[in-house]
Amino acid sequence: MEYSKIIMILRTKKLFFNTINVILEDDKLDELIKSGRYSKISALSYKRMNLPDFSVQTKTTALILLDKEEDEIFSKFNHTTRNEVRRTYKNKDLKFIADDKNFDESYSLYKDFEYTQGRVPVSKRELKGCKLFSANYKGEMISAVYLTTSFPYLRLRSIFSKRLKVDDKELRKIISNATRRIIWEVCLWGQKNNFKLLDLASVNFKNPRTANITQFKMSFGGQVINEYTHIYKSKLFKVFEKFVFIKIWLSQLVNFTKGILKRS
Repeated sequence: MEYSKIIMILRTKKLFFNTINVILEDDKLDELIKSGRYSKISALSYKRMNLPDFSVQTKTTALILLDKEEDEIFSKFNHTTRNEVRRTYKNKDLKFIADDKNFDESYSLYKDFEYTQGRVPVSKRELKGCKLFSANYKGEMISAVYLTTSFPYLRLRSIFSKRLKVDDKELRKIISNATRRIIWEVCLWGQKNNFKLLDLASVNFKNPRTANITQFKMSFGGQVINEYTHIYKSKLFKVFEKFVFIKIWLSQLVNFTKGILKRS
């Protein structure tokens, strides 16, 4: 797996197939297609492009615009979220770290969160290129986000915390507030470093199973727009995918079972 200097281009190799994931890098897509190197190309864009041999998937996402004054950005958050963020400033046991380098602790937190949600975490290698923003309570990481970056865009990769493993209601509320404060810290960091927007990475208003995360994301008052994923697969790669589907499913089942046994 190879990360380019621009984090939002990710190249991988599966057997003898080269694949590439291009996120918000429209100006580089034509050159990548013409190179003929890739058996699979996945390209995310805010524009729907007419690309021969590509299928298109349409979703919605929410954008927090960062080319504003701090007060204007904060005023877009709903009333409850603004109050929850303010409360974190009064808690002396909370510490927030922008562009945190403590990747190992964050990955352990991320991995446990994914298993608790019934999902298999992606590898460390896939997340190493992300920026990390974290919240620590009494010296322990309790919440964090991974971000992908491609100037002038920031995009959420993962949001994770200890919230689902905590029984104490007061601590759960501290974690919930801290997670909202992290998004605010990302906004402040992004604005300071001249990023134009923070992409909250998909909001789904139709799926009841993701209603809570959609509500969380929309509490920041982001602008809802369409995003388009353009996908190309060679004929040989399509055949390859059919054969590996069962293998991947079995591997995920084994890893998920190992995670449950490890926590029990």
